[in-house]
Amino acid sequence: MPGELVDAAAILAGSGATKWAADKLLGPSAEALGDQLKAYLNDRLAKIFTRAKQIAPENRVTPLSPGLAMRLIVDASFSADDPKITDWWAGLIADAAVRGSNKHAIFSDMMAMLGPSEAKLLDKVMNGWSYAVEEIDDAGRNNLSSSIELALDHIVSEAVGPLPCTDGRPAGWERRHGALNLTWPSWAVWWALPRVRAGNNIETPHVGSAFAGEDPLTINSLERVGILARRRVMLSNDGYTGWVAVYYITPLGLDFYRASTGRSLKEHNS
Repeated sequence: MPGELVDAAAILAGSGATKWAADKLLGPSAEALGDQLKAYLNDRLAKIFTRAKQIAPENRVTPLSPGLAMRLIVDASFSADDPKITDWWAGLIADAAVRGSNKHAIFSDMMAMLGPSEAKLLDKVMNGWSYAVEEIDDAGRNNLSSSIELALDHIVSEAVGPLPCTDGRPAGWERRHGALNLTWPSWAVWWALPRVRAGNNIETPHVGSAFAGEDPLTINSLERVGILARRRVMLSNDGYTGWVAVYYITPLGLDFYRASTGRSLKEHNS
Protein backbone atom coordinates (compact mmCIF):
# COMPACT_ATOMS: atom_id res chain seq x y z
CA MET A 1 0.00 0.00 0.00
CA PRO A 2 2.72 2.61 0.79
CA GLY A 3 4.34 1.76 -2.54
CA GLU A 4 1.06 2.34 -4.36
CA LEU A 5 0.63 5.70 -2.68
CA VAL A 6 4.14 6.75 -3.64
CA ASP A 7 3.51 5.67 -7.24
CA ALA A 8 0.40 7.84 -7.25
CA ALA A 9 2.48 10.75 -6.02
CA ALA A 10 4.79 10.29 -9.02
CA ILE A 11 2.34 12.27 -11.19
CA LEU A 12 4.19 15.29 -9.87
CA ALA A 13 7.04 14.30 -12.15
CA GLY A 14 4.88 15.18 -15.15
CA SER A 15 4.89 18.39 -17.11
CA GLY A 16 3.03 21.66 -17.18
CA ALA A 17 1.07 22.58 -14.08
CA THR A 18 2.02 19.47 -12.11
CA LYS A 19 5.73 20.04 -12.67
CA TRP A 20 5.35 23.73 -11.75
CA ALA A 21 3.58 22.70 -8.50
CA ALA A 22 6.38 20.27 -7.68
CA ASP A 23 9.15 22.75 -8.42
CA LYS A 24 7.66 25.99 -7.11
CA LEU A 25 5.19 25.02 -4.39
CA LEU A 26 6.47 21.73 -2.98
CA GLY A 27 10.14 22.51 -3.18
CA PRO A 28 11.87 19.17 -3.71
CA SER A 29 11.76 17.31 -6.98
CA ALA A 30 8.98 14.77 -7.47
CA GLU A 31 11.46 11.93 -7.06
CA ALA A 32 12.74 13.31 -3.78
CA LEU A 33 9.20 13.95 -2.63
CA GLY A 34 8.33 10.36 -3.43
CA ASP A 35 11.27 9.12 -1.36
CA GLN A 36 10.29 11.34 1.57
CA LEU A 37 6.67 10.26 1.31
CA LYS A 38 7.60 6.60 1.21
CA ALA A 39 9.82 6.94 4.28
CA TYR A 40 7.11 8.80 6.16
CA LEU A 41 4.39 6.29 5.27
CA ASN A 42 6.53 3.32 6.21
CA ASP A 43 7.42 4.87 9.56
CA ARG A 44 3.87 6.04 10.29
CA LEU A 45 2.23 2.71 9.50
CA ALA A 46 4.90 0.82 11.43
CA LYS A 47 4.04 2.77 14.59
CA ILE A 48 0.31 2.26 14.17
CA PHE A 49 0.46 -1.45 13.33
CA THR A 50 2.94 -2.15 16.12
CA ARG A 51 0.49 -0.64 18.58
CA ALA A 52 -2.49 -2.39 16.96
CA LYS A 53 -0.76 -5.74 17.37
CA GLN A 54 -0.37 -5.06 21.08
CA ILE A 55 -4.08 -4.24 21.43
CA ALA A 56 -5.79 -6.82 19.22
CA PRO A 57 -6.36 -10.30 20.69
CA GLU A 58 -4.75 -12.75 18.26
CA ASN A 59 -7.48 -15.37 18.63
CA ARG A 60 -10.21 -12.91 17.62
CA VAL A 61 -8.58 -11.15 14.65
CA THR A 62 -10.06 -11.82 11.21
CA PRO A 63 -8.91 -10.39 7.86
CA LEU A 64 -10.42 -7.06 6.90
CA SER A 65 -12.32 -6.75 3.66
CA PRO A 66 -10.07 -5.29 0.93
CA GLY A 67 -12.09 -2.07 0.70
CA LEU A 68 -12.08 -1.45 4.44
CA ALA A 69 -8.40 -2.36 4.76
CA MET A 70 -7.44 0.07 1.98
CA ARG A 71 -9.48 2.90 3.48
CA LEU A 72 -8.04 2.42 6.98
CA ILE A 73 -4.46 2.17 5.71
CA VAL A 74 -4.69 5.20 3.41
CA ASP A 75 -6.32 7.39 6.07
CA ALA A 76 -3.97 6.22 8.82
CA SER A 77 -0.91 6.75 6.62
CA PHE A 78 -1.32 10.48 6.49
CA SER A 79 -2.42 11.02 10.08
CA ALA A 80 -0.59 13.30 12.49
CA ASP A 81 2.46 11.67 14.05
CA ASP A 82 1.13 12.15 17.57
CA PRO A 83 1.05 9.51 20.36
CA LYS A 84 -2.70 9.84 21.01
CA ILE A 85 -3.54 9.81 17.30
CA THR A 86 -1.33 6.73 16.88
CA ASP A 87 -3.12 4.98 19.74
CA TRP A 88 -6.56 5.87 18.39
CA TRP A 89 -5.75 4.64 14.89
CA ALA A 90 -4.33 1.45 16.35
CA GLY A 91 -7.44 0.99 18.47
CA LEU A 92 -9.70 1.59 15.48
CA ILE A 93 -7.82 -0.88 13.27
CA ALA A 94 -7.74 -3.52 16.02
CA ASP A 95 -11.44 -3.00 16.66
CA ALA A 96 -12.20 -3.37 12.95
CA ALA A 97 -10.23 -6.64 12.88
CA VAL A 98 -12.36 -8.05 15.71
CA ARG A 99 -15.83 -6.63 15.08
CA GLY A 100 -15.52 -5.09 11.64
CA SER A 101 -18.62 -3.58 10.07
CA ASN A 102 -19.57 -0.87 7.61
CA LYS A 103 -19.42 1.59 10.48
CA HIS A 104 -15.64 1.21 10.58
CA ALA A 105 -15.39 2.79 7.13
CA ILE A 106 -17.28 5.77 8.56
CA PHE A 107 -15.04 5.73 11.63
CA SER A 108 -12.01 5.89 9.34
CA ASP A 109 -13.41 9.00 7.68
CA MET A 110 -14.07 10.55 11.08
CA MET A 111 -10.63 9.70 12.41
CA ALA A 112 -8.98 11.12 9.30
CA MET A 113 -10.48 14.51 10.19
CA LEU A 114 -9.23 14.56 13.76
CA GLY A 115 -5.97 16.08 14.91
CA PRO A 116 -4.32 16.01 18.32
CA SER A 117 -6.37 18.95 19.62
CA GLU A 118 -9.70 17.29 18.73
CA ALA A 119 -8.66 13.96 20.26
CA LYS A 120 -7.41 15.68 23.40
CA LEU A 121 -10.63 17.66 23.85
CA LEU A 122 -12.84 14.62 23.24
CA ASP A 123 -10.87 12.64 25.82
CA LYS A 124 -11.18 15.54 28.25
CA VAL A 125 -14.93 16.02 27.97
CA MET A 126 -15.64 12.27 28.02
CA ASN A 127 -13.79 11.87 31.31
CA GLY A 128 -16.36 11.04 33.95
CA TRP A 129 -18.84 9.36 31.61
CA SER A 130 -17.74 5.79 32.30
CA TYR A 131 -21.35 4.65 32.66
CA ALA A 132 -22.17 5.31 29.01
CA VAL A 133 -18.70 4.38 27.74
CA GLU A 134 -17.92 1.21 29.67
CA GLU A 135 -20.48 0.12 32.24
CA ILE A 136 -23.59 -0.63 30.17
CA ASP A 137 -23.93 -2.87 27.13
CA ASP A 138 -24.89 -1.96 23.58
CA ALA A 139 -28.58 -2.54 24.25
CA GLY A 140 -28.46 -0.09 27.13
CA ARG A 141 -26.65 2.49 25.03
CA ASN A 142 -29.21 2.08 22.25
CA ASN A 143 -32.04 2.65 24.72
CA LEU A 144 -30.40 5.79 26.08
CA SER A 145 -29.62 7.18 22.63
CA SER A 146 -33.16 6.70 21.35
CA SER A 147 -34.49 9.72 23.24
CA ILE A 148 -31.51 12.02 23.79
CA GLU A 149 -33.20 15.26 22.76
CA LEU A 150 -36.41 14.55 24.67
CA ALA A 151 -34.35 13.70 27.75
CA LEU A 152 -32.34 16.90 27.37
CA ASP A 153 -35.49 19.02 27.19
CA HIS A 154 -36.95 17.38 30.28
CA ILE A 155 -33.80 17.42 32.40
CA VAL A 156 -32.92 21.02 31.54
CA SER A 157 -36.44 22.19 32.29
CA GLU A 158 -36.42 20.37 35.63
CA ALA A 159 -32.95 21.68 36.51
CA VAL A 160 -33.77 25.31 35.78
CA GLY A 161 -37.12 25.33 37.55
CA PRO A 162 -39.61 28.20 37.36
CA LEU A 163 -38.67 31.47 35.69
CA PRO A 164 -37.46 34.02 36.52
CA CYS A 165 -34.56 32.74 38.60
CA THR A 166 -33.56 34.58 41.76
CA ASP A 167 -30.06 35.40 42.96
CA GLY A 168 -30.66 33.16 45.94
CA ARG A 169 -31.74 30.22 43.79
CA PRO A 170 -28.94 29.25 41.44
CA ALA A 171 -29.68 25.96 39.74
CA GLY A 172 -27.62 23.02 40.92
CA TRP A 173 -26.18 22.37 37.46
CA GLU A 174 -25.00 26.02 37.33
CA ARG A 175 -23.05 25.53 40.55
CA ARG A 176 -21.46 22.47 38.97
CA HIS A 177 -20.41 24.49 35.91
CA GLY A 178 -23.05 23.20 33.53
CA ALA A 179 -22.98 19.52 34.53
CA LEU A 180 -26.40 18.09 33.71
CA ASN A 181 -27.79 15.11 35.59
CA LEU A 182 -27.92 12.80 32.59
CA THR A 183 -26.66 9.30 31.92
CA TRP A 184 -25.83 10.29 28.32
CA PRO A 185 -22.68 12.44 27.82
CA SER A 186 -24.04 16.02 27.60
CA TRP A 187 -22.75 19.44 28.58
CA ALA A 188 -24.55 22.72 29.11
CA VAL A 189 -22.39 25.32 27.38
CA TRP A 190 -24.23 28.65 27.40
CA TRP A 191 -27.49 29.77 28.96
CA ALA A 192 -29.55 32.94 29.17
CA LEU A 193 -32.14 32.85 31.94
CA PRO A 194 -34.17 35.81 33.25
CA ARG A 195 -33.20 36.70 36.82
CA VAL A 196 -34.63 39.01 39.45
CA ARG A 197 -32.05 41.59 40.48
CA ALA A 198 -32.07 44.36 43.06
CA GLY A 199 -35.18 46.53 42.86
CA ASN A 200 -37.07 43.66 41.21
CA ASN A 201 -35.38 44.44 37.89
CA ILE A 202 -35.30 41.54 35.44
CA GLU A 203 -32.05 40.86 33.60
CA THR A 204 -31.09 38.02 31.28
CA PRO A 205 -27.30 37.59 31.42
CA HIS A 206 -25.45 35.14 29.18
CA VAL A 207 -23.53 32.63 31.30
CA GLY A 208 -21.04 30.02 30.10
CA SER A 209 -19.68 26.82 31.56
CA ALA A 210 -16.11 25.55 31.46
CA PHE A 211 -16.98 23.85 28.15
CA ALA A 212 -17.65 27.28 26.67
CA GLY A 213 -14.01 28.19 27.29
CA GLU A 214 -12.69 25.47 25.00
CA ASP A 215 -11.40 26.32 21.54
CA PRO A 216 -14.54 26.85 19.40
CA LEU A 217 -12.78 25.68 16.23
CA THR A 218 -11.92 22.37 17.89
CA ILE A 219 -15.49 21.97 19.10
CA ASN A 220 -16.79 22.82 15.61
CA SER A 221 -14.49 20.21 14.09
CA LEU A 222 -15.94 17.52 16.36
CA GLU A 223 -19.41 18.72 15.45
CA ARG A 224 -18.67 18.77 11.71
CA VAL A 225 -17.59 15.12 11.64
CA GLY A 226 -20.70 14.06 13.56
CA ILE A 227 -19.12 13.25 16.92
CA LEU A 228 -20.76 16.09 18.82
CA ALA A 229 -24.16 17.70 18.24
CA ARG A 230 -25.79 20.73 19.83
CA ARG A 231 -29.29 21.62 20.89
CA ARG A 232 -30.80 24.80 22.27
CA VAL A 233 -33.48 24.02 24.83
CA MET A 234 -36.05 26.80 24.89
CA LEU A 235 -37.78 27.53 28.20
CA SER A 236 -40.93 29.49 28.93
CA ASN A 237 -42.79 30.08 32.17
CA ASP A 238 -45.27 32.70 33.36
CA GLY A 239 -44.45 34.98 30.44
CA TYR A 240 -40.68 34.72 30.85
CA THR A 241 -38.41 32.98 28.34
CA GLY A 242 -34.87 31.68 28.42
CA TRP A 243 -32.68 29.06 26.84
CA VAL A 244 -29.86 26.61 27.55
CA ALA A 245 -27.45 25.54 24.80
CA VAL A 246 -26.26 21.96 25.18
CA TYR A 247 -23.66 19.83 23.41
CA TYR A 248 -23.95 16.06 23.50
CA ILE A 249 -22.09 13.18 21.93
CA THR A 250 -23.99 11.52 19.11
CA PRO A 251 -24.70 7.76 19.19
CA LEU A 252 -22.28 7.33 16.28
CA GLY A 253 -19.75 9.53 18.04
CA LEU A 254 -19.94 7.42 21.20
CA ASP A 255 -19.46 4.21 19.22
CA PHE A 256 -16.50 5.81 17.44
CA TYR A 257 -14.96 6.90 20.74
CA ARG A 258 -15.37 3.44 22.24
CA ALA A 259 -13.82 1.81 19.18
CA SER A 260 -10.84 4.14 18.80
CA THR A 261 -9.97 4.06 22.52
CA GLY A 262 -10.25 0.28 22.81
CA ARG A 263 -13.34 0.21 25.04
CA SER A 264 -15.41 -1.85 22.58
CA LEU A 265 -12.58 -4.34 22.28
CA LYS A 266 -12.44 -4.84 26.05
CA GLU A 267 -16.19 -5.44 26.19
CA HIS A 268 -16.02 -7.87 23.28
CA ASN A 269 -13.33 -9.91 25.02
CA SER A 270 -14.99 -10.00 28.43
